[in-house]
Amino acid sequence: MSRRLAWLGAGGGPSSAAARGFSLLEVMVALAIMGGSLVLLIELFAGGLKSARTAQEYTKAVFLASTKMEETLATPEIQEGSLSGRFEGTPYGWQVRIAERQAENQEGTGEQNQAAAAGRSSSELRQLIEPKFYDVVVTVTWGGQPPRGKSFELRTVRLVAGGSAQERQTGGLLGS
Repeated sequence: MSRRLAWLGAGGGPSSAAARGFSLLEVMVALAIMGGSLVLLIELFAGGLKSARTAQEYTKAVFLASTKMEETLATPEIQEGSLSGRFEGTPYGWQVRIAERQAENQEGTGEQNQAAAAGRSSSELRQLIEPKFYDVVVTVTWGGQPPRGKSFELRTVRLVAGGSAQERQTGGLLGS
């Protein structure tokens, strides 16, 4: 019997605390910690997927806005106004707004001499030779109307040489 007592903790054998294992409370606390960690990991993964999808949407919007801007700037004549539409096969819509910038008035004496030589008034000559600046704004929208929907806006300024297209093609202010 002394051998049996020694094995149950009275000697060099395993202690009675180690032999009995974990309590139910310890197991429940460990499972709660693991469950909370798992929920947190799943939420982080879902947030990462949502961020990746949003980044993909914005990347596509930037590409579409850039394409529409290039298309708008490639036209030889530019007119003030607004156009809108949808990109085929996508949930993306677009709007292009063009407005002329008002230039500062700068009077010059050389300008008046040129006008007299051309047989035109100074204001006529200024209108013909002064460049015009146009603000061009392309907006791409998707996902519904704001504030829930998203949008991306691309802006630039286009410089157009003064005078009509015919005068620029014939090459002369003095030729007429």
